[in-house]
Amino acid sequence: MLWWALAEGAVVLWFGLPFLAHRQRCVQALRSPWTPKTDAIGMDAMPDVVVLVPTWNEAAVIERRLDNLAAQRIEGLTLREAGVDLMVIDSASEDGTLEVAETWLSSNPDAFASHVLMPMEERKGKTAAVQLAVARIREASPDAIVIMVDADATCAPHALQALIRAMGEEDLGALGGRPERREMTAMEAGHRGLFSWLREAESSLGATPFLEGSLMAFRANLIDPESFDVTSNADDAQIATAIAEQGYRTAQHPDAIFHDSTPGNIGARWDQRTRRGRGLIRLLRTKKHVRAPSEFAMTLRFQRHAHLRAPFLFLVGWQMADIRWALSIRQGGLPWDTPLGFLLTVCEATAMLMLLTGVFERTWPKPFKGLSTVIGGMIPLWGAWVREWFGGPANMWTPSAEARQRVE
Repeated sequence: MLWWALAEGAVVLWFGLPFLAHRQRCVQALRSPWTPKTDAIGMDAMPDVVVLVPTWNEAAVIERRLDNLAAQRIEGLTLREAGVDLMVIDSASEDGTLEVAETWLSSNPDAFASHVLMPMEERKGKTAAVQLAVARIREASPDAIVIMVDADATCAPHALQALIRAMGEEDLGALGGRPERREMTAMEAGHRGLFSWLREAESSLGATPFLEGSLMAFRANLIDPESFDVTSNADDAQIATAIAEQGYRTAQHPDAIFHDSTPGNIGARWDQRTRRGRGLIRLLRTKKHVRAPSEFAMTLRFQRHAHLRAPFLFLVGWQMADIRWALSIRQGGLPWDTPLGFLLTVCEATAMLMLLTGVFERTWPKPFKGLSTVIGGMIPLWGAWVREWFGGPANMWTPSAEARQRVE
């Protein structure tokens, strides 16, 4: 019985210690946080910039997206005056997205320095669209900075300027915006808050493997279009990881803010989390032998633990707890009779309660908020693994129309 309890304790430590170690690295890194370059850029130093908008059935929101972009200013100049180009790549929309965009551009000829509308003959998913667009951009302007934005998100004023200024730092390869989402559940707020905190801390450690694809900037010449896994999603994480592996910094910009909304339907929210988890699982499974700067390698190893190992360790610990309880009762005792048994029982009860609150999209108050977010996050990861084994394609999905309409 003692050996079984010790084995369960070892599984608990195997699950939890990497999270504690990474948290400590992040806390220490934030004592000297990375700060982006904010110096104004003269027109003689303005890089080639292409705003990339991947679309699929975005007719209801594309005008709002273009209006929002046209309102951006770079050092007091319009995007046209600053020489910023636009590329819209459309994944065979069925609702006339490109026609709506073309009409808007015809009515606003001074919005961008130039524009390209690229229709795809068939829908192959966002990653395939980004791959094709990046290849086209590299051919036309190899040293361009690509600012990729989702059609259903809106940028805060000067968000693009913040990204372009920061990219003046030569060792900076990619930047992500900071999300401000509306009408989130407690669990979603906890998850997004933890995600953003990790991105900020990992930026200070040198590089983060995950950035927000709703608003991100990267150097076109650092991305090999053939390296994309077009059968998967998480194109933003694929880009950030590929650039960080080359030794460049990838970071979240604290002042490049964008707004979007999470789905109002609980099923759609779980689907969104599961889909995202599946994309990250696919990416991290390819990083078994990490060849990267040491700090980034440590970050990648932690993310592999969090996404590939931890969900199964949690299940193993759960089953071992059930067996321990059964053995204790069979021997005429109680699972908490010994000091070790009492400690394990407290851990088991806490984990199960946190898992239950996660099912109902709730989190615990501080100081347990982070832990409850991690435990609740096991649920979509389990779903992601089930879909990876038995589900359909990972590269295509139907975005929430209701969430799109709530973004202003």
